[in-house]
Amino acid sequence: MTAPTKARWNVPNVLSATRLFGVPVLFVLVDRAPVAWFAALYALLGLTDYLDGKLARAWNQTTAFGSMLDAVADVAYYISTAYFALRLFPAYVRPNVPYVIAAVSLYAVLIVVSKVRTGRIVLPHTHLSRAAGALVVVTVFASFAIDTTWAFRAVIGLYIVAFVEQTWMIAAYGDIPVDTRSILWLRRSPPGA
Repeated sequence: MTAPTKARWNVPNVLSATRLFGVPVLFVLVDRAPVAWFAALYALLGLTDYLDGKLARAWNQTTAFGSMLDAVADVAYYISTAYFALRLFPAYVRPNVPYVIAAVSLYAVLIVVSKVRTGRIVLPHTHLSRAAGALVVVTVFASFAIDTTWAFRAVIGLYIVAFVEQTWMIAAYGDIPVDTRSILWLRRSPPGA
């Protein structure tokens, strides 16, 4: 008797798809609607990022498709955030453009290293990358009230450290689980050990 297969379209995967397909709507709203509409959808999509993985693990609905969909939705949402922040808060973001370029370059290195080392693109959900994702959303909202030039720089710095850690993990250990939390966790219990 074979084990039952998990449904491809479950609640966590629908949440990831909502984030992915909601990003183009944000591009429309940022220029053509009251900023409150943009902010509401941006917050809602950020919430889907928090909930999709949490629910998938709690309900035992983790799938390879779901991990891939979540990663693609994350890339769309968080890379688009740089554009939205620049569009809405140019005075806070422009001084940080060189750091953004450095972070995007390191992200490209992560993608290349993972493809070369594992034959596919692996984007681990580490503690550092999750913290950077949460902080960038908080920083965007804080920007409506205060000067967040240094907050954006700190978030970008955290992303840089996260991308270096992820690249190191994949270079050292190869095809690691997407939910690997940190290099320290891998050093204690390497995959396959």
